[in-house]
Order: sequence, then structure tokens, then C-alpha cells
Amino acid sequence: MIYSSLILYACIVLSDSKFYILWYLHRELYKFLEGVEIYLLSSNLCILLKKLHAMYIHSFEKLPIPTSPYEEKVVRFCQAWMAGQDTFRIHTSGSTGTPKQLLLTRSQMIASAELTGKTFQLSPQSHALVCLNIDYIAGMMMLVRAMVLDLRITVIEPKVNPLAEIDPDTPIDFASFVPLQLQSMLLDSSCVEQLNRMKALLVGGAAVGDVLAAQIKAKLQVPVYSTYGMTETVSHIAIRLLNEAADEAIFSVLDGVTIGVDQRQCLTINSAVTNFETIQT
Repeated sequence: MIYSSLILYACIVLSDSKFYILWYLHRELYKFLEGVEIYLLSSNLCILLKKLHAMYIHSFEKLPIPTSPYEEKVVRFCQAWMAGQDTFRIHTSGSTGTPKQLLLTRSQMIASAELTGKTFQLSPQSHALVCLNIDYIAGMMMLVRAMVLDLRITVIEPKVNPLAEIDPDTPIDFASFVPLQLQSMLLDSSCVEQLNRMKALLVGGAAVGDVLAAQIKAKLQVPVYSTYGMTETVSHIAIRLLNEAADEAIFSVLDGVTIGVDQRQCLTINSAVTNFETIQT
């Protein structure tokens, strides 16, 4: 019977003379119950069966069984990295020009991951939330950071509000979002509480508008950093703290990154993440 595959965790809370029971299904049943929400109501009982769309990875030596096409992509990338693959093809997002395909080396990606770990003091077994598309550099590098820095991760297929997909008590230390995601989460007080329990947040992929910047200052005590970078720089190479007292739109270049301007007054960047080749933006 199907119940033989079911692992049940019950949490019963008495509120207004009604019992609310939350049942979590074992991952083996997720495909069977894809997207199912069942409500069984009586005068004093509400039972909710719901799939949580998240994958937890605590060891890259033993990856979980994927339950969706997106999770399959995550597992394939991690397997390729753990097998020692030396180069990775990736498409630019097109936010700074015509989309194109690039070939990044393992050494570039390790340099970028180590730079992030040093900048934000990420220690082994810190817990990161991966909720950006792994087909692009921001999401892909979250996976690489986890493998290089020995982080635990929760992976969620990109959603407007990724925190809605995980248990609110999940201890997340580090996460990266696009502005739309952060704007959505700041509308939910429970999400604000979750965000403020984290140690550092990154927001990038698009400019942070004045309204969102004001909301960040008003609602978040966790350090929130706007990032500057691109696929060619293997993610961010400069950051700006958004919720500091001084209202200064100044980015700080990360250690080991050299910037300048060329004869056209265009920005140039050189570091280990560019294989010490000077790139022009």
C-alpha cells in the first residue's frame, strides 16, 4: 500500500478550538503527488497534504535523488563538478549585451567561490539558499560555492517568493536574490523574519530601485549587498552595502580585483576570475 512509503511528521496546534495537522510526505511520493493540495475539513479538523518544492543537499558525495527536471539539472552539474570537469559552457543573460556562450574554467570558478567565501566569511557547513536559475552564472556559482566551500544548500527552482517553498524554521545563513524576489518577500512579515535570521544577503541581476532600497533599510537588519558583476567576471567583483546609515551609491571592489578605464572611458577588470586577462565592459 502507498502508506508503506509514507513518513509522517505531525504537528498539532490548538487554535480557536480547531486542530491543524500538517503532514509532510516522503520525497518518494513527491512525483505521485505533484502539486497536490488536499483539504479535508470537519467542524474541528483541517488536514493539509502539500508538496514542498525544495531539495536539500548536505553532502555532494551522496547527492539526493532528483524529483523534477530542474533538480535533475542541478544534480548533473554537481556530478560533473565532483568528477573534476575542467571547463563549463554557459550563456550570458543578455542584460549587458547580446546573449552569447562563454567557456569558463574550473580555476576561474574556484577563484570566484573562494573570493565570495572570504568576503562574507562563509564557514564550512554554513547553509545557503540556491534560488536563482543555475543555467546562468548567479545560480551556477551558488552551487560551485557550496562544493568549494563545503556548504550545505537548499535548492529551489526560481520563484518570485522562494521562502514560500521552505520550512520557515530552516536556518539559512547566506542567499542571493534578484530584486523582484526580494521585493516580493519584503511584503510578507514572516519572510522578513526569516531574512533577518540570515547572516548576509546578495541582490543582483538588475538595478535596485529607490523604493526597494528604502524598504531594505526600513525592514532588514541583516546586511544586504547589491552586487556588480557579469558572466565574464564569473559573478560579482564589487559590492555595496544597501542598509548602511550613509546613503552612498559606492561599490567596493573585492580583494584581488583590479579595475581601470581604457581610452574610451570604459571599465576594465583584471583578476583571477578573468584568468588574469583584462576584460572591457
